[in-house]
Amino acid sequence: AEGMLHIVTARKEEELVGYHVSFVTMHYHHKDRVTAYADLYYLRRDCRKGWNGVKMLKFVDQSLAARGVTRIFTSTAAVEDNSAILRRLGYTETQKTFMKVIGE
Repeated sequence: AEGMLHIVTARKEEELVGYHVSFVTMHYHHKDRVTAYADLYYLRRDCRKGWNGVKMLKFVDQSLAARGVTRIFTSTAAVEDNSAILRRLGYTETQKTFMKVIGE
């Protein structure tokens, strides 16, 4: 209802092969900047060849920019590190995120 959810899908013909989900809101510390926080993204393994992942992320950047987003925060998994692709697309490392599982 607030227009915060931004979803991009990747398709091979009609079949869903990837997606990118982010939340668009004002930056927590800079209230004058519309910011996207990527929640998750995925591209099916057999579709990761060539430039498919780069093309999907470029499309995400363009569609977020069209919504007035000026900052995009994203992450990459430690086990399947996409840092090289993100750097190629102009992203810079700003922090590292850690997780601790308790109570399970």
